[in-house]
Parts: sequence; C-alpha cells; structure tokens
Amino acid sequence: MAAPERPNNEVIGHFTLTVPSKPLESDYVGPRSALFVPTDKLLGVGFEQSDIHDVVVATRDVDGLLTSVSENREFAWRGKPTELDGGLESDYGRQQIIVYSFVTSGNSILVYERPHSSDSRLAGKASMGFGGHTETSDRTDITQFEAEPKDDREFASHGIEDGSLSKGIHREIEEELGISPDQIDLKLIGAFREIHPPERLQDRTKLPVGTVHTCIVAVADLSPEVSNISLQEEEVGSAKWVKINEIQEILQGYEQSGVVVEDWTKIGTTEFADILEELAKREPQKLPEIKIN
Repeated sequence: MAAPERPNNEVIGHFTLTVPSKPLESDYVGPRSALFVPTDKLLGVGFEQSDIHDVVVATRDVDGLLTSVSENREFAWRGKPTELDGGLESDYGRQQIIVYSFVTSGNSILVYERPHSSDSRLAGKASMGFGGHTETSDRTDITQFEAEPKDDREFASHGIEDGSLSKGIHREIEEELGISPDQIDLKLIGAFREIHPPERLQDRTKLPVGTVHTCIVAVADLSPEVSNISLQEEEVGSAKWVKINEIQEILQGYEQSGVVVEDWTKIGTTEFADILEELAKREPQKLPEIKIN
C-alpha cells in the first residue's frame, strides 16, 4: 500500500495511532527492551546531509520513516552503553527509535534542566525534548482487536499508524507530563540521526548517543484546557515556559552560564526552525502551571 503524497514541509499528525504491529518470535520481552530498526533499512527514507550540522542527516519524510519502522521493527535488549554486552546501546548497526517531543502552549515552549542524578550522558543538561524508548510492553497484539487489519499498518489521512510506537508515545506523555494523551495535539515533523567518522566508532563502549538512536521530532501542543503539568523530579530538575521566538537566545544563555545544552535540543530546534517559527506566530494563551513531583 503506497503512502499518500504530500509536501515535505507539511506537519503530519500521528497521535491517534490505532493499528498494531505484529509481535515477532524474535522479540526480546525482558527488562530494558527497546524498539529498533536495522540502520541499513533507514537509508531510503529521505535522510540527507544537514546544512547546519556536520555529523547529522535529517529527513521530513515521516511517512517513509514510519513505513520502514512498521516493516522492519524488532525489540531487543538495550544493554549498557559502556559495555560490549550485545545490547543495542553499543551497536550502531541497529537504530533505537525515539520520539522526542517539544511541548508547546500557544506561542510558548517548555524548557527544563535535567537533574544530575539522571543518565550520565544527559545529567545536568538543558533540554526541550520529552520522550523515551518504545518498550516491549508497548507492543499491541492484533488479537486484541475485533477485526484483524489486512496490513500491519494503516495509512490514514494524517499518515502511517503503528500500534507499538503509538502506545510508547502515549505512555511517555502520561509519565512525563502527568496529563492524558487526549489533552495534546501531537505532530511528527521529521527525524534525524548522527553519522560520525569511523575513528569515532572504533570504541563501541564510547559511541556518541546519536549514532545508536534515530530521533523522530514531534511537537506536543497542549490543549488550552490544561491548567497544570506534573513533571517527574527524577527526570526534571527545573522547568519554565519561554517564548518560541526566543529559543536560541535562551539556549545561548544556558551555555554562557555553564549549563550544557543537550545535542538533540540544539539539532531539533535548528533543523526544524521554520516549523517552530510558524508556531511562534500564534496567539499567547494562559500557560499551565508547572509542578515537579
């Protein structure tokens, strides 16, 4: 089934995701599982060298990317990034798929600092992205539906649907923002990953995080009815709303004060700056109160 044609710069919504991915006998179902796609299966989905970042390739072909995820996805053990333990974190031949969401409200966007107790690769850094791995527990089996779909995916008016990815996004939103998915309009706007020279990949216990993950960038726009959001203290040290048109000024301010800005935040806000600029033109609305629990 071919994807419907649409302009590459159109923002595609992928929030009501209903059709499941079929479970595979090879799927790992233990702890620290993650959805992945073989890296070579992503070569034909429009990734092109970034004009801004030397080691980044990016695409706006969300349909093509999700088709590849739907057709080639598996689940495996993540392992530890500092050990050659057969896990995904030390294998750049397998791409873990992460949905990385910018949370917006009116013409404002949420920025936060990670606590120093989080993942050592991210600890203490400033970020604008919320998201995480899609786990085996997010897999949705076809037998749970009354009618078995003819295909493992469905092309709706707004793109390709994948049950596993859907459930993972829903879980992350509920866990990280403390609000139900129906209070958010989520749109996938593109994706990127990192390609480093061979010398950076020789020691697989020190791989750059962006070489083993493909980042799908999303905008999670809060409904005006949302009055507060509850962030987790193990994930967020501090947070605030800033104007979207002040993003780069805010990020520069963090770095000038000695706070490192997460690479994915810098990449996402520059690669898709044109989309964020359009969001910055919207009318302001009453911003939800931020609670950190």
